[in-house]
Amino acid sequence: MVLSGILYILIGIIFPLFSKSFSPSDSPNIWRVISFLVSAIVFGIHIGYEYSRLNDTPFIIALHTSLAVALGTIALAGFAYIQALSSSPGNQSSRLIAILIWPIITGVLSFLVALVIAAGLTQIKHKSTIKNS
Repeated sequence: MVLSGILYILIGIIFPLFSKSFSPSDSPNIWRVISFLVSAIVFGIHIGYEYSRLNDTPFIIALHTSLAVALGTIALAGFAYIQALSSSPGNQSSRLIAILIWPIITGVLSFLVALVIAAGLTQIKHKSTIKNS
């Protein structure tokens, strides 16, 4: 769980550096898409690891993966808050709210997605076990 959270933090820090190295006409948004895809791969690998190696229940798989996502999100929101403080001292209360709300939103959504995927994997495994017996 912690390793996935660290990977999400690194993805959130490293990929924006790539987008800054391009001019606006070079379509820096491609790095956002790539970072999203890499994060999705980390998410999928985390679910697969929990499912196959640890043999956890769908609820535990969803809980662990969503906590990793929330960990990465809260760290990135904190970094963004610190960066915003140094660059523009604006409305700090809305930035503080974002640090609280954004990890909750991403954590809940990732929990639901992971729960559906893990339950589907469990169902597939159960059906194949029934066919083989």
